[in-house]
Amino acid sequence: MQDGVMPGLADALALFSDVPPEKAVGDQVIMGWRDDDGLYAVAAILRDYPCDGTWYLGLLLVEATRRGRGLGRTLYSAIAAWAEARGALDMRLAVLEVNAAGERFWRALGFEEIRRVGPDRFQERWHRRVELSRSMAGRFPERDALT
Repeated sequence: MQDGVMPGLADALALFSDVPPEKAVGDQVIMGWRDDDGLYAVAAILRDYPCDGTWYLGLLLVEATRRGRGLGRTLYSAIAAWAEARGALDMRLAVLEVNAAGERFWRALGFEEIRRVGPDRFQERWHRRVELSRSMAGRFPERDALT
């Protein structure tokens, strides 16, 4: 969706080192979830970006065949709890403006729009992005409902 071309090995490897110039590679954490069938989800989280206490969820990708069953919500809850335990005060992310389903997903999790940016070029395509934020503030209704 973003680039207009199928990702390759170089794109996968770049995930581990592609951070803003003012951040170190060690400020990013890559998480993966797998089962007997292999890797089914991956996330990239950048600590203290764009400011101290704000953590940036640069990617949460769930295998297409596993979407629509609450897995993304469950994974985000785990990521948020993990980040909050390590000092995150709020979580930010960006969703492509053309990804209405993705934007609805994040808004349903309590994210609110900060601004719209772009258009910017991503390989073969130009996109505007919706930047969203959610305060941690101990508010995880989807997690708290389980306790």
